[in-house]
Amino acid sequence: MACPQEFLCPISFEIMEDPVVIATGITYERKNIEKWLFVKKKKTCPATGQELKNFDLTPNDLLKRIISSWRNKRSSEQGEGSGTSKQNKKNDS
Repeated sequence: MACPQEFLCPISFEIMEDPVVIATGITYERKNIEKWLFVKKKKTCPATGQELKNFDLTPNDLLKRIISSWRNKRSSEQGEGSGTSKQNKKNDS
């Protein structure tokens, strides 16, 4: 199952674990946007280039739950697949 694009941080292109929304409405992985804003001292949205009026980071709990659910489903599907192949190998013996 391919990872939905919406699950990827626009900075790192990795699946987000702690997604947060900034003033522009774009969601980022917390550690990546914190580095962008507070370590690199950038004052713009990385995705849009729009200047930020505030630097609030709002947890995107809904997206976090959706990603978690997707991971659990993917995990169980992979587990079922490997269980089936093990069972088939036992039956072949």
